[in-house]
Amino acid sequence: MDYKTFSYHHILMKYTIRQPKPADYIEYIVHHSLLGIRNSLFALLSLFFIIPLVNYFFFPETGEHHFLLLFWAIIPIALLNLALFSFKKLRERHALYSTIINVLMAVAILLIGIHAKADTPGTSFFSVMVVLIFMGTAAMYRIDFVNFLIADILLLASYITANIINGNFTNNPVFMMNNFLFVLALSVLACIISWEISHLNYRNYIHLKSIEKKNQELQREITLRDEARQNLDASNKIASSVLNSIPDFIFVIDQNLRIVMVNEHIRTIMKQEGITGDPLGKQFNESSKFLSPESVAGITDVFRSKKYSLATYHVEVNGNKYITEARVIPIIKNQVVEQIMIIIRDVTKEREFEEVKLRDAEQKELLLREIHHRVKNNLAIVISMLSLQSRYNPDPVLTGIIQDIELRIRSMALIHEHLYRSDTLDRIPLADYLKSLSAVIASTFQQPHINFETKLEPIDSDIEAALPIGLIVNELLTNAFKYAFPDKRHGNILLELKQLNGEQVELRISDDGIGLPEGFSMEEGSTMGVFMVRLLVEQLYGKLEITNEKGATFRLTYNHKII
Repeated sequence: MDYKTFSYHHILMKYTIRQPKPADYIEYIVHHSLLGIRNSLFALLSLFFIIPLVNYFFFPETGEHHFLLLFWAIIPIALLNLALFSFKKLRERHALYSTIINVLMAVAILLIGIHAKADTPGTSFFSVMVVLIFMGTAAMYRIDFVNFLIADILLLASYITANIINGNFTNNPVFMMNNFLFVLALSVLACIISWEISHLNYRNYIHLKSIEKKNQELQREITLRDEARQNLDASNKIASSVLNSIPDFIFVIDQNLRIVMVNEHIRTIMKQEGITGDPLGKQFNESSKFLSPESVAGITDVFRSKKYSLATYHVEVNGNKYITEARVIPIIKNQVVEQIMIIIRDVTKEREFEEVKLRDAEQKELLLREIHHRVKNNLAIVISMLSLQSRYNPDPVLTGIIQDIELRIRSMALIHEHLYRSDTLDRIPLADYLKSLSAVIASTFQQPHINFETKLEPIDSDIEAALPIGLIVNELLTNAFKYAFPDKRHGNILLELKQLNGEQVELRISDDGIGLPEGFSMEEGSTMGVFMVRLLVEQLYGKLEITNEKGATFRLTYNHKII
């Protein structure tokens, strides 16, 4: 036996003797050894019951049956042992019940042995009967070797005590020593038999549990594999359903350009075109009519480039012209393109619809440009008419009013001119618009003693915001040129436009002139210009701050989403 085998048996022996057995180990022993235990008990019972009867009927003159009948006291104890191994409820507490039975058996041996005096007929059978009890107990105790060892010691102690009490060791020491050695030798043999049986049973139990555990693990693995296979089948069915529901031509080809997979839409189109046969296994460049030879060469180049590609092709099939869009997706394994998926979509109708939409958009843009152009021209005519009227009007007050109206109309006309000239019709470059508007206002008043400057950041705006801003700038700049520098005083006017944090825009008009009149208020102002500015600020949901120090400063802030 090698070291590993010795260690294994040593550990198993220690575990078998010292460790408590699992609850199911008892059921295992009962299931596999109950028949043998019952047969041993029946044999023991038969011997104890038959031997006295045989002696009584066949050898009555010896009188030995009187002593042998005492062994019938063993029968109920043996029946208790039989019941212990026959009923599951009793087996659940077999350690306790076995101890009780062992004590009863030892008491019975003690009581019987006290009557086994040397001069009593039949006492020669006492040692033989004790040996039979030892052997029968060894056959019964297959569960726990320790229990048998305790029973063996109790029985041996009872045997020795009985022979001391009845005086056999004193009266006939040689004869009793021979009997004692005989009983001791067979009790040791019974111990060895019980140990081997217990050891083999427990080793078989451990092996069986190991096999059961491996079997359970195998069953779980089989179950997991079955579930994984079922999930994979379900996923494949879903993927196949999704693939077949796509109204595109889907191919998967290998490095030899053989078709290895197609979706159901291709088969449907083939049936409609009267094409028979299965496309699988055929050459891709011979099967796809919606791609030109040049496009096929570009598609197959993906095997080399390993990159996704998207291209549009114009092809003609059976006299019909089509526009197709081909997506080529490489399927890479181990850094090698083993297959590619090709998705061919007929985009002829989509492209035709896009062309119609593009033409409609161009027509609408042309129409809008024409509208802006005509509105600008109409406003220019109105401005010209007002200008002519002011020339022939002798009243200077009325001339000033006409000039104010003319500038307001010109600010609106400039918006339409910028929209007409802009690349887009939905927005206007606000800085360019305010620069043109302020230039018109400055040229209108022609005051060389006033230095006019602009600091305008490039901000795009829609017409809904640009129109009120232009009218506000027109009113405030006009008032600055008119009233800030009387008697041709020299001064400066500054127009600023800048983007603040977030969506806030700041418009500032400032001068270093004489300032605003004392008690001036936008809310209480009665002039047309002040009333317009207040309404236009409200239209912008803005805030107007006025500072009257070293001139007048108007600061307008409003929320504006940059386009």
